[in-house]
Amino acid sequence: MDTKISILFYARKACITADHLLPIYLRVTTNGQRFETSAKRYLEAFKWSVPAGKAKGNTEEARSINTFLDMLRQKVYNFLKELIQEGRPVNLENFKYKCWVKMKSRICCLKFFSFTTTRLASLWVKILPTELLNVIKLL
Repeated sequence: MDTKISILFYARKACITADHLLPIYLRVTTNGQRFETSAKRYLEAFKWSVPAGKAKGNTEEARSINTFLDMLRQKVYNFLKELIQEGRPVNLENFKYKCWVKMKSRICCLKFFSFTTTRLASLWVKILPTELLNVIKLL
């Protein structure tokens, strides 16, 4: 059975920020079921093209946002390609799982790195300058 997949980027007007910026969302629809997530990018309302689903203009900001959205679109296609190669059905549950596993591994790495650097920073603050010089001399 062929699966119809639709990828849409849109600016959500209901979630406008205090700076009057609209968050950009990604919507993946497969077999009539939707999966929405934030693209974690913000743009002024007049700079968004609804029909094109991307930022208007040729400014640096518009080019960087559009490049990022193209990369997100490519990631969605890569997730779908992986599902097909694994022989799993292309449906919303499998797509969410595939996204979650990929994002979870990145988040775990980031959390570990953040925790480690925070701990190291707190240790450096506790070391007295004279002790720090002694440690440097030992190296």
